Amino acid sequence: MMTKSRHMPTLPMYLLLGSIAWSALSVVGLAAFLVWHQDTDGPTAAQSMNVSALVRGVEDLSPVSLPLKSEENTAASIKMPSESRFSQSVERAQKPDLKKVGDPPVNPAQVDGKIASDAPLDYMVFGDEIIVLLDTARLDERAQQRVLVRLMLLPELKSVEQLLDTKGIALLRLPNFYGRILWQGKPVRYPLQAQQMARALLARARPVQELGHTWREVHIPLKEVAYHDRAVRWHDLIVRESRRNRLDVALVSAIVETESGYRPHVKSRSGAVGLMQVMPKQAAQDVMKQLGKRLDERALLNPETNVAAGSAYLALLKHHYLAGVKNPRSREYLMVASYNGGINAVLKQFGKTREQAIARINRLKPEQVYRIIRYQFPRRETRLYLEKVVQRKARYQQWWQQNV
Repeated sequence: MMTKSRHMPTLPMYLLLGSIAWSALSVVGLAAFLVWHQDTDGPTAAQSMNVSALVRGVEDLSPVSLPLKSEENTAASIKMPSESRFSQSVERAQKPDLKKVGDPPVNPAQVDGKIASDAPLDYMVFGDEIIVLLDTARLDERAQQRVLVRLMLLPELKSVEQLLDTKGIALLRLPNFYGRILWQGKPVRYPLQAQQMARALLARARPVQELGHTWREVHIPLKEVAYHDRAVRWHDLIVRESRRNRLDVALVSAIVETESGYRPHVKSRSGAVGLMQVMPKQAAQDVMKQLGKRLDERALLNPETNVAAGSAYLALLKHHYLAGVKNPRSREYLMVASYNGGINAVLKQFGKTREQAIARINRLKPEQVYRIIRYQFPRRETRLYLEKVVQRKARYQQWWQQNV
C-alpha cells in the first residue's frame, strides 16, 4: 500500500492555492475594466455596458429663449417653460476683484463670468441644463467630443483643466451628474453612452461670437427636478427676509432657486456657498455692517444668515444704488443682473457714469432695459441668469397664489 509523502500537498491545499490565484486575476481584471483610457474613435466591450433608470433623453437640446423683437414687447409676453422645469444652482467661474472704498459693494454672489482669454472652453451649470462653450479654432472635433465625454463621466468637476486632460477616467465612482444627464432615457454612466450623446449634441450645437472668437455652444439637458417641497420648506424664511428688506417674495424665491436649487449646503467651484450662493471673501462690508455679524463660510452655511445676507445685498441695490431708477420693472431687471454681474458693470452698459446711466435708463422702456442687458451685456452668464430669474419669478407669482 503506497503511503502519502509528507511533503505532497493535499487536495484542499490545491484548492486553496487555486482560489487565491483566481481572486488575484479577478482583481486585476476588475481594475482593468474600471479604468477607461479615452478613445473617442470607438468603444470597447466594457464601454458599451449600460444601466437602466429614470426618464427622458435629449429631445430638448435648446435653451428657453426670450426674444424681444420690438420695443413694444413686455415681460407679460414671455413664454414660460413648463411648471416642472425648476432649476438648480448657478455655478460660478472666477472670483471678482474687490471694489475700492466708496464704490458699490461687491455682490457676495458675484463672479467674473467672462471666458478667460487663454481658455479654449468654458461651461455654466444651471438647474435645467449645462451650457458648454468650445473654441473651434483651438479644439478640433475629437477634442470637443472628449471635453463633453469627460464632463459627463468625471466623478468630480472642479475646474476647466479637468475637461482638457487626456488621462483616463476611473469608472469606479459614479459621474458627478449621474442621474441628471440622460441618454435615450437612461443615466449616462459609461463611455459609449457619453460618446453617442456628445456626437448628437455637437451635431446640434450652434456657433456664437465671444471675445473675438467663434465658439460652439452646446446645451446638455439636465433631468428636471421638482423643487415644490424645497420651496415650501424655505418659504417662511424667504418671506421674512423679503419683507424685512422690502423685496418681492417671488423674486427672491426665483433667485434662491437659480442660485442653489434650495440646497443650503451647496458650494460652487468658486467658493460661493448656501441658498443664495454668497461669496465669503467678497461679502460686502455694508452687508456685514447691516447684519451685525461676520460673513465667513461657516456662518453662511446657516440658511438664515445666508438668505439674510443675499436679501440685504438685493436691498442695497434696490433702495440705494438703483433708487434713482423710476420704473420698478426696469429697477428689478437691473437688480437681478447686478446680483450676478455687478452693479458697476451693469450700469456701464447705459452710460459712462452712474448718473448718466440712470438718466438714460429713465428714458427707456423696461423692455428696452431688459433687451440691452439680455443681448448686449458682455458676460454670457449674466445674460442667461437674467432670463431664467425673470421666467421663474413669474412662475412663482402664480404658484404661490395657488398653493401657499
